[in-house]
Amino acid sequence: MSRRRSSTADDITDLVALLPWWVGVILALVSYLLFSHWAAQPVTGSAEAGQVSMLAISQIKQTASSVLRYLMPLFCLMGAALSWVRRNKKKRR
Repeated sequence: MSRRRSSTADDITDLVALLPWWVGVILALVSYLLFSHWAAQPVTGSAEAGQVSMLAISQIKQTASSVLRYLMPLFCLMGAALSWVRRNKKKRR
């Protein structure tokens, strides 16, 4: 029997779906605020020989945060919706 390969997005959504739906909504809000804060941080460092790596790391962190501030809340809200559907399906039975 082969295992289904899943992406990180699927894993995050499934993990949030295990929680109550309202926790997923709170996680979406917190992740948006956290990544927005990190994306707004200025890139610090200089182009001197010893500081190039710190400049690159700071830029990568800011760029990743700019993208993740929209993706993580989306995954959390999808997990919350899945959790809500699953719990309502159990109540009807």
